[in-house]
Amino acid sequence: MSKNVKYIASMGLGFAEEKEMKKLGKLAKEGWIFDNFEKLSYKLVKGEPQNLIYCVDYNENKDDLDSYIELIEESGWTHVTSYEGFQFFKAPEGTHPIYSDGYTLGLKYKAMNKGVKKTAIYSVVIAIISGLIAYIMENIAIDSSVYECLKLIIYMIAGGAFGFFIALIPCSMCIKNKMKKAILSTKN
Repeated sequence: MSKNVKYIASMGLGFAEEKEMKKLGKLAKEGWIFDNFEKLSYKLVKGEPQNLIYCVDYNENKDDLDSYIELIEESGWTHVTSYEGFQFFKAPEGTHPIYSDGYTLGLKYKAMNKGVKKTAIYSVVIAIISGLIAYIMENIAIDSSVYECLKLIIYMIAGGAFGFFIALIPCSMCIKNKMKKAILSTKN
């Protein structure tokens, strides 16, 4: 890995979005500029120190993505990268926030939670299917080390998918809580 590139692990956008965006701003002041989001990590590239703020939004509508990004960029923000529906933006300090009211912020969290639920459903389906395959394989008597390795892989897929589903539960709860707070802030 180059000395001009480093990776910072994400704590989970559903859990620590604001904290991570502030951290990216702090790192930009040190010359580490957020370049990409990959492997659940922020890729930072060494450059000139900058006074930047960052924001992440959720928009998985690929048909409307270009006009959506253009609208955000007209507000002074620059699109950095996309990752599975998450859109990352940067702007100079002092730029007006993308979300300035609780209602639209609540809609953002509602869309994020929808994406988390969809991923959870996929995880459960994968866990059930691989669990059924493992059960069937367990009841077929084949004496082969390749067959045993295949069974082990199927068990690992089932366990991993189920574990991923369990990890998404607190993430969904955290996003729902943020959504409720944002919507309630509009009623005050």
